[in-house]
Amino acid sequence: ERARYSLAKTWQSSRHPEHFGDLTADPFHDLTLKVTRPEYLWSASTITSLVASAYRVFANKLLRLDELEDPAEGADRQLEGSLMHRILEGTYKHFQSPDRPIAPENKDEALSILIRVADEVFDNAIDSRELVPSPIWPQQKKVMVTYLSVLVSSDFSADSPVARVFGSGKRWAVVVEKHFGDEEHRPMVFRVDETEFRVTGTIDRIDCIEDGGTLRLVVIDYKSSSSIAAADVRAGKYPQLVLYTAALRQLMDDRRSPERTGWFARIPHTDIEVAGGLFWSGRTAKPLNVLGAADGKKVANESVTSDSDEQQVLELIAE
Repeated sequence: ERARYSLAKTWQSSRHPEHFGDLTADPFHDLTLKVTRPEYLWSASTITSLVASAYRVFANKLLRLDELEDPAEGADRQLEGSLMHRILEGTYKHFQSPDRPIAPENKDEALSILIRVADEVFDNAIDSRELVPSPIWPQQKKVMVTYLSVLVSSDFSADSPVARVFGSGKRWAVVVEKHFGDEEHRPMVFRVDETEFRVTGTIDRIDCIEDGGTLRLVVIDYKSSSSIAAADVRAGKYPQLVLYTAALRQLMDDRRSPERTGWFARIPHTDIEVAGGLFWSGRTAKPLNVLGAADGKKVANESVTSDSDEQQVLELIAE
């Protein structure tokens, strides 16, 4: 309270410096200049953090300060999310072909693979000392596997949320963990009016759905959250799904891109369409927000963000 009073008193004083609190003025100008340049690479997760707390990004990216965490046994929420991502990645790598689709006839095999992959992921985390097992670890890992088993069972069912929203044609995971903007892949460049920014990121999964001669692509982004409101997505608080969908659309619009020519070289098709995407909760096994639901598809119990909101979110990011 004393600090707040002192700051308010200083701010109201006519003697305070002209650039008090202005990080664009010396001596901070050189520090902040690099993030305002068009060539600066913004990760999608950093943009999300920027909306939640600009100071956290300032401290981490510019001051190079890391958050101090108390040593703890077992898996905290962040590590839990990372382990669940790895398990899903390892599971869906076995269903990356039209010959092995994400379909009810493959559900039992998928669940068997998930359990095996989970054991490998947990063992590797312990062997590398990333995870120090606690007394409750046996129960903790059992809960994680249960969450993911429900998600996979739902996805491989005839009433999969992906099929319900984007179409029920043959579907497979054409890509698992698609990176862009790292050392091997070019970043995505977005232009909004006169503002240009470059984005890096990793798309958890891209599904392909056969719809006649058209291949429809759907971005899947796993979340450990239990709810994300469509209003918050439109307000730019969760920009990842919009950024990933727009990035994929850029790749597919370039008919000579390695992704477009490589992913579908042996699959007959007349067109490729980026249908949209969804946030999918690893804890509730339910979609948290859907972007670009197919025309005429009724989406129940899911927050829906329309394609028309995409440009609005990109404009908010640019600001």
